[in-house]
Amino acid sequence: MIHLDSSVALALHLASCTYLAGHGQRIALASYDRRMNDVVRAMDIPLHDLEAPHTA
Repeated sequence: MIHLDSSVALALHLASCTYLAGHGQRIALASYDRRMNDVVRAMDIPLHDLEAPHTA
């Protein structure tokens, strides 16, 4: 088993989002972490509004 430092895991996750979006996949990231949201906005990755009512 490989253990990743949390910053490495975060970078890998963001790189995956960027890759998928760049290849036409619709993505939105959800996080309560304000710093994470700032990075996501800077990378032009859409944020999912966690306060919005959930619809199925």
